[in-house]
Amino acid sequence: MDIHVLRYFLAVAREGNVTKAADFLHLTQPTLSRQMAQLEEEAGIQLFIKEPRHWGLTEQGMLLRRRAQELVELMDKTQQELLDKENAIKGKVSICCGEHEAVKILAKMFKAFNELYPEVTFEIYTATSEYAKERIGIGLADFGIFSEPYENVEQYDYLYLGETEEWVVLMRANDPYADKESITPEDLVDKKLIFPWRSKVKSTLRNWLGTAFADKNIIMSSNFRTNAAFMVAEGLGYFLNMYVSSHGYLDDKLVSKPLNPPLKSKTSLVWLKHKPLTPTADRFLEFARKYMDKEQATNMRVD
Repeated sequence: MDIHVLRYFLAVAREGNVTKAADFLHLTQPTLSRQMAQLEEEAGIQLFIKEPRHWGLTEQGMLLRRRAQELVELMDKTQQELLDKENAIKGKVSICCGEHEAVKILAKMFKAFNELYPEVTFEIYTATSEYAKERIGIGLADFGIFSEPYENVEQYDYLYLGETEEWVVLMRANDPYADKESITPEDLVDKKLIFPWRSKVKSTLRNWLGTAFADKNIIMSSNFRTNAAFMVAEGLGYFLNMYVSSHGYLDDKLVSKPLNPPLKSKTSLVWLKHKPLTPTADRFLEFARKYMDKEQATNMRVD
């Protein structure tokens, strides 16, 4: 499939209308319609549900849309890498991550790095760790930010970001436990629980809960904390998760209480072993290592 045709396909999928897509692409409507018909013929499947004023996607079309977007992004990234090899440090540093307090450190790194290399831009793609690994694996992201427990550790190199994330229980502000300093496993006996989605994290929490735990108490699992926070606000259950400083406009409705005994996780910048980084990403990694060495030395002097 020609990359230009895939760009045309993405425009039609985005606009939902071949005439609007043609205007956006500066093509005639018959030309674009013909390109889409040829794409369907080449693929051997129906990609569009065609109505007079709207072109929707079939199930196969939705799959192609995701893959086409990845291919186009990868092509753009490859072209940028080739330019980077010929020019000064510029381009994009791309990082996939979930909702972590360590992003505060990343923000400071970005600012300091951009002062040295003002032509560098940054991309943060918020996703589950599984999808983050997929994007790193196919080259759409340079790095990820992951927290313990790590998975597939043999595939990655790690730079510890100096941030130890604390596990807490998220509950409603008017909950009977809201005045407690901390929450024990015994406090959660027979309570409805909301767990993170990752299987290794679930195992870690099961170990912390110990004999107080029963699978039947897990009423829900969620791969994003913000979504789980809405469920807690509605009174669905208690959410065991790593602490985040804000849940947006739910802040006045929710409180976080640390676990007792404490449960903490390290957070790291990760990248694939044995896979070359772009010159820009490689320079950023070099900078990040020096930045964290300086942070560690500063903290040691303070201690």
